[in-house]
Amino acid sequence: FVGCTKLLYVTLPIVESIGESAFGRVNEYASGAIFTELVLPETLKTIGVGAFLGCEKLVEITIPKLITKIDEFTFSYCLSLEKVVLPTTVTEIGQYAFAGCDLLKDINLSNVSTFNNNVFYKCTSLENVDLKNAEFIKESAFESTSIEGNLVLNNLTYVGDYAFKDAMFTTFTAPKLEH
Repeated sequence: FVGCTKLLYVTLPIVESIGESAFGRVNEYASGAIFTELVLPETLKTIGVGAFLGCEKLVEITIPKLITKIDEFTFSYCLSLEKVVLPTTVTEIGQYAFAGCDLLKDINLSNVSTFNNNVFYKCTSLENVDLKNAEFIKESAFESTSIEGNLVLNNLTYVGDYAFKDAMFTTFTAPKLEH
């Protein structure tokens, strides 16, 4: 579906896997699909790298319960994306998975333990996050976000360079932090 710039609505009733770059753009000059809504089937088990990269009109997405990881670049530069509903089964988010999603402000992260490099890089509307199960937050994971308030990360054992660069929180507590 790469380059299907007129694709407005997608129905996938029984699908187990969405492949790499299936609806996303494949280079900086291409466009992703322009649908605003996408309903993913409960049968879905995997979403490939960059599957929705650059789908600039996508506003909201609910991830099915069989998904355990959001892969690299999956929703990068979905410029209209405001809300992501993650099931409790998602425990890892790949690098750049939501990078550049400027309007993203609502995503439940309470069960995610691993945040890879640049996961939310430049998600400037992201303010409130629940990182209570975070164990690994890698390089620049939350760089250039607007996270505010008090961060309590009781399970955090690793934080990478620039992980929270330019964030707005007032206190940071991580009693198990090793690095």
